[in-house]
Amino acid sequence: IEEKQRLWNSTFLPMLFDFVIDTRVSHYHTTPVRTLIERHHRLIPIVSDWKEFTASSPYALNAAEVLDNHYHNDGGDLVEDGPEAFVQAQLHYFQQLEQDKQQRRQRKEEKKKITLLGMNTQSPTWLIESLAKRRFVPFSSKSSHSCK
Repeated sequence: IEEKQRLWNSTFLPMLFDFVIDTRVSHYHTTPVRTLIERHHRLIPIVSDWKEFTASSPYALNAAEVLDNHYHNDGGDLVEDGPEAFVQAQLHYFQQLEQDKQQRRQRKEEKKKITLLGMNTQSPTWLIESLAKRRFVPFSSKSSHSCK
């Protein structure tokens, strides 16, 4: 924990302090972007182990409180299930998000979290291995190039 906080206090904050949000002055959800810019709050660190890493710093947000993090292949794996299942899982996510939004409106609730959804696709193992071989073993026996 001490090492994390030392990194936060001696490296990260000094380097970016002039741009980091101060949550005692600005709230990420209610402060207009123009006001954030005027206050020089141009960087909003969202930290996954906020309490340990930053010692509950007012210059960062606690990821557990502000993020709805949806891993890119929740409910469908591109490699295992194929691209159709992967796309269907993402479509289902967006449909559910819309339903949730409608229900919140009916209850007059606001969603206070930021949705983080990676839509990048996972590469199959054979592709990663092939690219690694090409990069690190360029003149292997399977390569079209050879040294004679």
